[in-house]
Amino acid sequence: MDEPIHIMFEVTQRCNNNCIYCYNVWKDNTDYPKGELSLTDIKSLFDKLAGEVSLKSATLTGGEPLLRGDLEEIASLLVSKSIELSLATNAVLMDENRAKSLVDAGLKSFEIPLLSADGNLHNSLSKNDAYDSACEAIANLKALDAAVTIVFVAMKPNISHFSDVAELAFALGADAIMIDRFLPGGEGAKNTGSLEPGTEELRDLVKNAGTAAQRYKLKIDFGIPLPGNLVDPNDFKDLRFATCGAGKYKWAVDSLGNLRLCEQEPCILGNLLDSQFPELKTRKGNSLSCCISCGEAPRQTGASPAIC
Repeated sequence: MDEPIHIMFEVTQRCNNNCIYCYNVWKDNTDYPKGELSLTDIKSLFDKLAGEVSLKSATLTGGEPLLRGDLEEIASLLVSKSIELSLATNAVLMDENRAKSLVDAGLKSFEIPLLSADGNLHNSLSKNDAYDSACEAIANLKALDAAVTIVFVAMKPNISHFSDVAELAFALGADAIMIDRFLPGGEGAKNTGSLEPGTEELRDLVKNAGTAAQRYKLKIDFGIPLPGNLVDPNDFKDLRFATCGAGKYKWAVDSLGNLRLCEQEPCILGNLLDSQFPELKTRKGNSLSCCISCGEAPRQTGASPAIC
């Protein structure tokens, strides 16, 4: 069996936010398959996967996962298979009781966006009243000894707000910050001109992140590769810079069980309920369209031209 992998499992396409930067591939593709698996189908999917691949960890994402009333059951199922599990959520629906039920189900790690310490800006980028809920959820989860990573999506309107977000993350007791620079996909592709930060803005962000990591002793990662030669990582020893794991150790599985190389990549390799993972991952055909914006050279995917 191959090396362990991580899966981004999009449990639903539904969402209660309408973020102007959203990368969900179905946002700008009306032909993308719609729907979501039942709990029974999800069990079948992961039972099947267990015999085909070494699945070490997974992130439950969406859409907004909390819109699924059976999210706790999904979490318990995956945790019972010894999968290290995290939840990516906007936290709008996470009151104190829901936070406890999720932790009781075995979820110990959460990713919650904070786009600014200015609630009005956070809400305008999310197109929902999400800021107060996010802050309250972080406090509630930390009271339950859960690990919380703040996700900061770096865009032109908010990139200068990072230092304030880092201070807020420290005050709320967050464990880490993940910085994801804006990539033009999904809904975000319609707003590229107003959202995509420039080179100097990204350089300043890295410097501010380095200062914050030292000041607050926070773990700060760049989750999406930066453009080549933007900075020398050796100059920022307190930061971690991602390399692309798409189609290597990280894969996306949508709400119907379709396999993709990356959550940013719309091309479907096939359905995991119908085909085996080792077969799907070796299909050849089209280039991974999101690679250039991620700062990587285009690679060959396993996507079927008929599906893409």
